Amino acid sequence: MATVKVTAAGETATVTYTPPVTTGTYANASNTGPKAAGFNPTKKYTGPMRITTAGTVIKNMVIPAGLVISANNVTIQGNIVSGPTNVSSDQAAIEVDASNCVIVDNQINGLSSTDWKQCPISGVKLYGDNLIFSRNNCFNIAGDGITIDGENFTGIGNWVHDFVLRSGGVHYDGFHYPKPTKVKTKPALIQDNRVEMWIPVGVSDSGMTTALGIPEETGSGALFVVNHNVIAGGGYAIEGGHAGATISNNLFWTKFSPNCGYYGVSSPSFSSGAKFVGNKYTTDGVTPTTPYSP
Repeated sequence: MATVKVTAAGETATVTYTPPVTTGTYANASNTGPKAAGFNPTKKYTGPMRITTAGTVIKNMVIPAGLVISANNVTIQGNIVSGPTNVSSDQAAIEVDASNCVIVDNQINGLSSTDWKQCPISGVKLYGDNLIFSRNNCFNIAGDGITIDGENFTGIGNWVHDFVLRSGGVHYDGFHYPKPTKVKTKPALIQDNRVEMWIPVGVSDSGMTTALGIPEETGSGALFVVNHNVIAGGGYAIEGGHAGATISNNLFWTKFSPNCGYYGVSSPSFSSGAKFVGNKYTTDGVTPTTPYSP
């Protein structure tokens, strides 16, 4: 048994998991985004696009993309975030550089009035520690979906889908852990998400890498639990990581390939070190079929 406990914006969320027990439901259109949580954002947000005041709460607003959170204990809930609104080599719709923040119930749309398809745009970049990212609907992304490089991450019930193909063989992931800045020493839980990383027809590796990547630094893999998710696409659906990651009760969806990923579910180097328990294939994204074992 392991526990993830995160305190953010005055709220404490504790997630206790004992693989291979499954919890919750998979993310989909009915349980992600503002409307599913009772919000109806119509008012335009006109505040600062870089948040520097601790404890700031932004709820039920229409927010331009490029929101950067540089203060602790910030809550972003029930909003529509659209963009990015300008072409940049390293822009995301939301970037979090602080700790103890909550990003929940948002619609994050990568569409823009500019030529964003030709730039490496990410959906969300989460660099702070102790972050809760939950029940968000993230789509129309022309880069990495969810980039994570902090300690004690809790990602539950997010729908990450409809990636956009860019020319030039650009690689990007659904859930993405970049080259690490430090070895992770606290756990991370990725649970109840639905990740749909397309595979271009007839293209083995152009434009995508993996639906879900695990940190590759030695000593971090054992802290990662990937439990009860629906995962489709990528070169391999899951890759990276080191020995000890727990991959439990997931559905590996054959939506884009009969192998789930173009080459298969998991790379041989990853499969040899991770613990796989109770995972199955699915042909419709809902119904379990045959068991998966690397």
